[in-house]
Amino acid sequence: IYVQERLPAGSEESDDAVKRAHIVRRFDPTGADQGYLGREGMEGTPLGFVHRLAVTDQDDLVVVTREVGVWEVFWFDAQGLLKLRRRIVVEELSRSGSDLKLIEIAAVIADPTGPPQLLIEAIVQAEGRSEIWQLDGDGVPSHLFTVPRSPYSPFRLIGSALGKLFFVSYSRGVGTRSNKGAVAITNQEGQSLAQFELSLQDSGLQLTDLQVATDGVLYGAHIGIERVEVFWWRTDRLIQRH
Repeated sequence: IYVQERLPAGSEESDDAVKRAHIVRRFDPTGADQGYLGREGMEGTPLGFVHRLAVTDQDDLVVVTREVGVWEVFWFDAQGLLKLRRRIVVEELSRSGSDLKLIEIAAVIADPTGPPQLLIEAIVQAEGRSEIWQLDGDGVPSHLFTVPRSPYSPFRLIGSALGKLFFVSYSRGVGTRSNKGAVAITNQEGQSLAQFELSLQDSGLQLTDLQVATDGVLYGAHIGIERVEVFWWRTDRLIQRH
């Protein structure tokens, strides 16, 4: 079990005017504390803002952090040893010789069911659309495809499993307490494998978080101060057909 923790004021570490104040605590199934992970591994220095945690089917832990214009990925094995560290700078991902310049990275995703490689959703200047890039084990980027359009807000990459990419798009209805949207699943060439609409009743809760499990199940939670509602869709059955 992994839990992100922000260190108290005064415990941060600064580097080039960037304050880092996060660690990831480890617990066994009984709840016993197994120490914490930092940038170098067990008992390491604090991490930057933690954007996402992902556990692979090999029990590795992938920690994605972000700062202004920079993302970092720390890939630890089950014992907490650092296997891979990758620093991703927005400006360096712009394609040379092209007028499509990146203005933002929207997501950095690791497929928890494959070899250590990263998928990047990069927003380009042309109409604010986004593209999917792959970063191989040596850090070399390659363009895969342009993200499909949605009848709601733009699709955003939320996860990957079994070589399939999962996108979600939803927007809150005016005057309602419902989030309507769509889910799209593609392969790594951008070919559409499945797409369906979804409707989430938020019950007044404050945050909706969606993730993809290693078996391809899309799951999520409505998170509030006093309760959490968990839900899931059997999207694994959709990708099994392909």
